[in-house]
Amino acid sequence: MNTENGFKAMSQNADKDDPDQKDAADSSIEKGFDEDSHLSEASDRAAEIQRLLMDEIRDRPLRALGWAATAGFVLGIWVSR
Repeated sequence: MNTENGFKAMSQNADKDDPDQKDAADSSIEKGFDEDSHLSEASDRAAEIQRLLMDEIRDRPLRALGWAATAGFVLGIWVSR
């Protein structure tokens, strides 16, 4: 049985510098992958969803109250078990 397989081998290999991983990171930058633009886009989408949710709650407050009560009831039953 080979003892180099498994968690021990993975943890030992994790500490080593892997040039392939550095090359992959460099190639993603060269291909135009920009984390900041993706983060900005995700933030904009989250803000849009939040705005839509607030508009829906303002338009139909009783429906929102009903959903909140239902969710609270179901969560209460689930937690009490």
